[in-house]
Amino acid sequence: MESSPNLLDLGLLILLVFFFVRALVRGFVRETMGLVGAVVAVVVSAMFYQDLAGLLARVTGYGASWWGAVSFGLILFLIFVFFIYLGGVMHRVVMAGSLSGLDRALGGVVGLAKGLLIAYLLINLLLLMNPFSTVTPLKESLLAPYVVRGGRYILDLFPDDLTRRLQERAGLIPPAGKGKK
Repeated sequence: MESSPNLLDLGLLILLVFFFVRALVRGFVRETMGLVGAVVAVVVSAMFYQDLAGLLARVTGYGASWWGAVSFGLILFLIFVFFIYLGGVMHRVVMAGSLSGLDRALGGVVGLAKGLLIAYLLINLLLLMNPFSTVTPLKESLLAPYVVRGGRYILDLFPDDLTRRLQERAGLIPPAGKGKK
């Protein structure tokens, strides 16, 4: 019995093609700088937003509870914009040389990996939101099994405790083995 693509397959295919084509156009340098910038922006924002929130409350004389969110967003935005600008400058340098084809090809690989991870996360979100009604479209999907295997493979490249270590460094959780006294 041969199955045909369903709406989930169409959505996954559109998502993967979008990220692949977008990354082909942008190139490896800009894609990578955008990704690194997003990660650095989140980590730095998590580390320093409380300090900035306190400073803003003192400077304005208004101790609002939302200064934390404003501070986090402001730090996130500024760092992300810096990395986007830096990626654009580096991209122009690469395009001026003879590496533009390689930059675009490697960018496509990075974009496909990003699209695969996002598709993997969306499939898992579908299962979390309503595990019983989403099983049939997933079972009938032609692409979902490959997306899940590919997403799992990419995630397995990262250490299991990566997020825990990042959260420890940011001071969000106590170091492992050092509970409250």
